[in-house]
Amino acid sequence: MANIYYGLSDRACARTWVELDLDALRHNVRTIRSLLQPNTDIIAVVKSDAYGHRAGIMAPCLEQEGISMFAVASLDEAIELREIGIKGHILILGYTNPLFLPELMQYRINQTVVDREHGIRLNREASKHGKVLGVHLKIDTGMHRLGIDARRPTEVAEILALPHLQFNGIYSHFASTDSIAEDDIAYTRMQADRYFHLIDTLNNMGVSVPMTHLQNTYGLINYPDIRCDRVRVGAMLFGMGHREPQKSHIVHDLRPVLSLRSKIVLIRTLQEGECFGYGTMFRSERESRIAMMPIGYFEGISRKLACGRGQALVHGKRVPIAGLVCMDQLGLDVTDVPGVQPGDIATFIGKDGSEEIEIVQAANAAETLHAEVYCRLGKRTDAVVLNA
Repeated sequence: MANIYYGLSDRACARTWVELDLDALRHNVRTIRSLLQPNTDIIAVVKSDAYGHRAGIMAPCLEQEGISMFAVASLDEAIELREIGIKGHILILGYTNPLFLPELMQYRINQTVVDREHGIRLNREASKHGKVLGVHLKIDTGMHRLGIDARRPTEVAEILALPHLQFNGIYSHFASTDSIAEDDIAYTRMQADRYFHLIDTLNNMGVSVPMTHLQNTYGLINYPDIRCDRVRVGAMLFGMGHREPQKSHIVHDLRPVLSLRSKIVLIRTLQEGECFGYGTMFRSERESRIAMMPIGYFEGISRKLACGRGQALVHGKRVPIAGLVCMDQLGLDVTDVPGVQPGDIATFIGKDGSEEIEIVQAANAAETLHAEVYCRLGKRTDAVVLNA
């Protein structure tokens, strides 16, 4: 449904669009690399359409920056990367039914082994086809979603010995790295200890241990001393993971890749006492000017942002959302901004002049986290690529 444009133009900016700044992405890659320990590299997590940033645009740029490993959530996402020409290593972080082994082999996709039974079934299916499937083994160190318990090294060793699976990685996932609360720090350290104790045990058993990866975005920010072969970063690539004091004392120079903008369709003038929108939730206390925007909750603007809880920037000034957010439209109260006309731009995420609505501010107002806001940006929203 959405179009992709390269560079700003009247057609690109006709309705509602996201601007994707590839220079910001490149800058973030350089920043992340400056934080890595020697002989450590990046796995770029581009699941959920690169956190709503369009994986088809982000992944090729990342590959041009020398990133050779990518992680996604599902087989469909992995195939999409191959079909746009991504040549590097692709790992599926989630479950894939072994019935889809032919597609995993055809597209050279590495699948996560999510538990013992899954590994046995993948091995059996690969044997039927006379193939050896590339996989990574997931270890449960305390997240308790997917993986083999780190406290069962014999079971881990048995899975690693399956003859029709080629283990290219062994990894776990942290539960609480995005918190600097004392209990969460202790829990993260416990998870890391379990993981590395398992790795040491496997080595002492004479088991060949594949590539290790453990840290995520806040794992890298808050625990730079933890050392593995690779670091999985997603949010950090796109400029998330900074200036959140409840999550980290450390601030890195990360730049937001995405801005969300929309163009004013028309201006409604309300007399004092008149109502606007569904449920008559907005009642003017003075003569008011309401700018109608072609953007709503289908484009990811939460209904929780209704009635002034959410804001946009118009002519570099903050203006409140008036009334309820509709599926395809919303109103902005631009009464206090002189000279606003149809065709002017409203910014919902990003900068306008000296003002900025940061993604964290937008997410806090919607009572959610930044990744959800990005991921909910609608399929109808056009993308404008800058600095390609």
